[in-house]
Formats: sequence, structure tokens, C-alpha cells
Amino acid sequence: MIPDSKLIAFAFSDAFELGVLSSRVHQVWCFATGSMLEDRPTYVIRTCFDPFPFPDATEPQKARIRDLAERLDAHRKAAQGRGVTITGMYNLLAKLRSGEAFTAKEREQHEAAQTEILRQLHDELDAAVIEAYGWTQEQGNHRLTPMNTDNSFENHSLIGVHRSSSVVKEAFPPVILSDAEILERLVALNQERAAEEARGLVRWLRPEYQAPEAAQAAAKPMLEEERALASEANVPLALEPQPWPKGLKDQLATLRSVLLASARLWALEDIAKAFKSKGRYRDSIAVHLDLLTDLGMLTRVDTPEGPRWHRPQALGA
Repeated sequence: MIPDSKLIAFAFSDAFELGVLSSRVHQVWCFATGSMLEDRPTYVIRTCFDPFPFPDATEPQKARIRDLAERLDAHRKAAQGRGVTITGMYNLLAKLRSGEAFTAKEREQHEAAQTEILRQLHDELDAAVIEAYGWTQEQGNHRLTPMNTDNSFENHSLIGVHRSSSVVKEAFPPVILSDAEILERLVALNQERAAEEARGLVRWLRPEYQAPEAAQAAAKPMLEEERALASEANVPLALEPQPWPKGLKDQLATLRSVLLASARLWALEDIAKAFKSKGRYRDSIAVHLDLLTDLGMLTRVDTPEGPRWHRPQALGA
């Protein structure tokens, strides 16, 4: 089976991602960041998926979302097997939510699609995804609950709009948060993730495929670092002490170059011995190490003997 130019296939083996992508949170993001073909929304990978921040869910939260996504997938496939199209069942869902009466033909389709169950699955999935984002607690003047109890659609023009060639309807219930508020939180989370990646922390969706070396390094127990510490502990410094630079920029560059010159674990005292100067330059070294670590240029390891620093991924190489 070969997807055509307008069909996007996500290669995930875990239904957790399916659940998040099927949620109202992702739909709000997509309708705001995608493009339009006439009056129909178009999913654009580089804006709808690539920058979309997935929730940092706990394992129980992932299990809940995974279970609901699998049930939703099975329910829709079963409905298709009974002759109901995806477009048809979501148009029925929109009418069910609005309280609009079904025609005789729609009533038959409604029974075949079991639209009430479809609605329940989406409601539970939306609630689970919102919880995974941590948006279920009181924040500001809003309570971030998964849905509204009345079926109004005020201030939710982007949420869950299902379009076919002749139908434009709201297919999902609103949340108390407006579209703008959901987007505001997603954009803020996106910025947080960008700052993390600048420091070297990347939340891979498929680490075994996207970053196999990083995945293997992360899988190694602390014992590997302890062994490295033991093997490096007695390695003498071959560096001739050099003057401690005066300017901040030169201090950071010189400090980083010293640590990158070796794969060893460096204690603060060893680093200080690599320089010579009058005054309290050792205090500056400690501050600079924290800064370089925050920027992802160095890695810190806390050992029983105290903190140690090394170049990024040096121990896992």
C-alpha cells in the first residue's frame, strides 16, 4: 500500500501517539497551523506535526491513552465494516452533540456506527490527553476540564471541525478553555521544548529509530559511569596549568576546551588544577560549569564522591 501525496502515514507501533493525534488538543493545533484548500483544512507535516509538543505523560497516563486509542480504532473499523464511512460517522456525531434530529436513513447509520459509543470514547480520550498535559488543575481563572456540560459551541470555532465536500459541522464538544487558550499553552510548551533542545535534551518520539546512539547510552545503568570513574580516577593530568582568562567569554571557551580534550570524568578540584591564577577563580569555575551544563555543552554526573563533569555522551561513546 503506497500513500498518495495527500495521505500522511505515521509509523508508530504504539497507540499512545494515535491517541494524542486523535485528541481535540491536536486538532486545535492543526486547524491553527495547517493550510486550507478552498474551504477544507489541509494537514501540513512541517507545521502540524513536526513542532507539535506531545505531552510528557506518565506511564499510567500513556497506558490510559493507549487503551482508549485502540478502542477508538477498533470501533471505527467495525463501523466501516457495517457500511458507515468515516465522514458519515463523524457527521452523525456532530448532529448527536448538537441535539439535531436524525432522518430515517441517518437513524439507521447511527445504529450501525454506534455513535453514542464513539462520542464516549472521544470524550474519555480528550480527558485523558488533557490530564497528560497537566491541564486538569486550577490555572488562572479557568478550570481545565475535558468538556463543557452544555453543548454550546461558543468560542470554539476551530475545535473538531469536520469538513466534507458539502458538510461543515462541529464534531466534538468544546472544552472550557477557548481555542486561543489551548494554543497559548501549546505554543508556550513548544518554546520550552525548543529551549530544552538547545541545551541538548531532545524528547524523541522514536528514540530507537531517530537517535539509536542516544537511546543506547540512556539505557546503560549508572554502573557504567561508576566504572568509567574508577578507570579514570588514577589517570594523571597531562595538562600544563594555564592562566585563567580575564574575560567571561574567554573563560567559558577555555574551560570547555579543557574538558572536551578528554573523555574522563572531571572533578572540580581536577579542573581547578588545570589553571593558575590569583584570587577566587575557582568559584568562577563552579558557576561556569553549571552554565555550560545548562547549555548542553557539558554533562554532569552526581557520584558519591561529588559532582563530575564530562563532554556530552563521552561515557556512552
